[in-house]
Amino acid sequence: MNWQSWIISSVVLAAAIPGIVFLRNFFRYQPLLRPPRCNRKIRPALPVEKVECDGCVPEISILIPARNEEQRLPGLLDSILSHPIQRSYEILIMDDQSEDGTASVIQQYHLKDPAIQKINGIPLPKGWCGKQWACWNLAQKAQGKWLLFIDADVRLSSGSIDKCVQSAELSQAALISGIPRQITGSFLERLCIPLIHFVLLSFLPIWRMRRSTHPSYAAGCGQWILVRSDAYHQSGGHREIAGSLHDGIQLPKTLRRSGFKTDLIDLTPHASCRMYQSSKEVWEGLMKNASEGLGSPGRIVPITLILFAGQIAPWILLLFWDSISLEWKPYSITALIFAIFPRLLASWRYRQGWTSAWFHPLGIAVFLTIQWVSLWRSWNGIQSTWRGRSYSQNALASNQTNQSKTKSGAII
Repeated sequence: MNWQSWIISSVVLAAAIPGIVFLRNFFRYQPLLRPPRCNRKIRPALPVEKVECDGCVPEISILIPARNEEQRLPGLLDSILSHPIQRSYEILIMDDQSEDGTASVIQQYHLKDPAIQKINGIPLPKGWCGKQWACWNLAQKAQGKWLLFIDADVRLSSGSIDKCVQSAELSQAALISGIPRQITGSFLERLCIPLIHFVLLSFLPIWRMRRSTHPSYAAGCGQWILVRSDAYHQSGGHREIAGSLHDGIQLPKTLRRSGFKTDLIDLTPHASCRMYQSSKEVWEGLMKNASEGLGSPGRIVPITLILFAGQIAPWILLLFWDSISLEWKPYSITALIFAIFPRLLASWRYRQGWTSAWFHPLGIAVFLTIQWVSLWRSWNGIQSTWRGRSYSQNALASNQTNQSKTKSGAII
């Protein structure tokens, strides 16, 4: 084989493997897990009105960490209260030393529904990330069988909480999570945020994840995590990931280390979220998470090679089309199809818009650049700032290394 055949063969392989994994996962990553088929006819249940929980133990504790969320919090609470929940519930909101009107927003909604309670934030201890500290303290106050950790910028659809709890019960998983529909505005949002689905479905074999509790298959999205209370406390919950900036991976991994099953469902029909509000926030937000994901020193080189070869190189081959021998041109087209088809499929299925799909190689290039810049910042001890707090990436990485020597799972 000459140099041309080696290059094109490598490109086809690097594009085909994630493409095939994506297609297999596409039929497994579903909005709801369905009960086993039964031939016996069952009379449909009558609609259930909102369950009042006056003095009873709630079945669901909806836990919301809120730091300076005056603008985002009303949208979430309106989406919860506008659709009756068919199980008893409580809504606990941690006012994490906010400097805006978050506390007054919580008080206003408490008057609408007494199930909404404000928990006063406690000063952040050394070695803790702000969100993990807030979630840990919320969990200590919660009484529900199920704990739903949800970010203030998420919006829920009708019946989503009941349906997702039912899915968790059917799957017998102690934790389920998934990616809400991602609302995007700025160009960098539309370019990079849809890559979340691509990375998840192209590199995590969901069929193996469901047959194993190994931590290497841990995956989730920190915007929306539903976990059984007993499993959460038995595994150590957020206390075990105190220094992490990435609970979407680390919390499922913590439960798996304790032998609990975790699962994924497609939250596109059930929830939506605008994670960032500008291109600047996209850059800063993805960078703060990179050191615990693809941008860690042990992964960044192989991941860069795989993504460059499989997702960028097929487009570069088009620029040298006239130089490619006739026998290898079909292989070059095959690599391009494997690279673009999953992105087009994801844009349709997960309602992402088409910008990211058509600019796929540019999105991958920007994504890889963020990983390398994050690693460079970590090596140079430059702090990451988020929600008015600064975190040393070296300190956080060291904290996570001490907490776990286990290989990380999917990056979300």
